[in-house]
Amino acid sequence: QIRLAPDAVSELTLAKSSLKIIQFNAPKMVLRKFSITGRSERDGDGDGIPDFADLCPDTPNGVTVSQDGCPAQTTVVKVVKEADGSIAVNNDDASQKHLAGNLDNILFDFDRFEIKSHYYSDLDKIAAMLRQNPEAKIEIKGHTDNIGTAEYNQRLSEKRAGTVKNYLVKKGIEKDRLFPKGFGFTINRASNESETGRALNRRVEISPISDQETLVR
Repeated sequence: QIRLAPDAVSELTLAKSSLKIIQFNAPKMVLRKFSITGRSERDGDGDGIPDFADLCPDTPNGVTVSQDGCPAQTTVVKVVKEADGSIAVNNDDASQKHLAGNLDNILFDFDRFEIKSHYYSDLDKIAAMLRQNPEAKIEIKGHTDNIGTAEYNQRLSEKRAGTVKNYLVKKGIEKDRLFPKGFGFTINRASNESETGRALNRRVEISPISDQETLVR
């Protein structure tokens, strides 16, 4: 509550985020100007997107983000599997591209294996690619940071990979085309000496499997 004495204030500015109740107890007041400012421009994760417009307000430092503040992802539109196992992506707005490496921007919160909702659209694109290429198979590789024991993190990495597999199965992809595997904290993407690095290591990577590769479940 804000209580103002008679003729005590000529200008009052409040932020919407902090405005709750204004109670005027004075019998007479002359208030010449009253304005309410817009939303706070605070940017908690420093990615250049203010928190009020940021769908991913906890993005690790150094990660490239899109306009919604979430990690930028590879756009998949039309897909053809090549003889060497790589995947050719034809984008109407760009030249042909090859996705021969990993999709590695599926990040997880500390000690969690649930998929964040803003990654659903990216996994939906992977599912669409697999539906368009019924012979294609992928390896789903789960990783963790180095907090905790090796045994615990191995199980956690397997759960992360399994969660992504289950999501794709629900989208109609056959189980025998998906090869989840956990690596614990044995393969790092960044240094585990900082929180930023650990956040980048809590991830799942998805890689195409060539016809020559044989994976053991």
